[in-house]
Amino acid sequence: MGTRRVVNVLLRQDDRVLLLKRTGTEAWVGSYTSPGGGVDEGETYHQAAVREVREEIGVEVNPDDLVFAGLFDKAWRKDKTVQVSYVFFTAHTWQGEPYNAEPHKHADPEWFSLSQLPETISPLEKMVIERDFQPDLVVM
Repeated sequence: MGTRRVVNVLLRQDDRVLLLKRTGTEAWVGSYTSPGGGVDEGETYHQAAVREVREEIGVEVNPDDLVFAGLFDKAWRKDKTVQVSYVFFTAHTWQGEPYNAEPHKHADPEWFSLSQLPETISPLEKMVIERDFQPDLVVM
């Protein structure tokens, strides 16, 4: 079975969270997700989180400001040939104003109230938010 490591970062501002509607990616098309993506070989989850946030929404996050919010292990595909480990972080501080730095992959970043999330939010992001961002390990 192949393995893949993925990292996501939920930027929080008061009672709001920043989400992206995926449009041009192979996974989660049409769903709202947090900035994130694959962890490159030799990269830590923290390094990948900083890179992905910079690449997708053009802001700088200090790795020390990332707070662990969950780990989800899931076997994907009908034949269960790919094991994906999703690590979620939250960040309350960053430098810069979020913008769509990868328009070929997603729509403009949008802020959503934690009490009014979009219907098409990814189930993983939804699980992290509904658990009030408390760290957890979920094996699916």
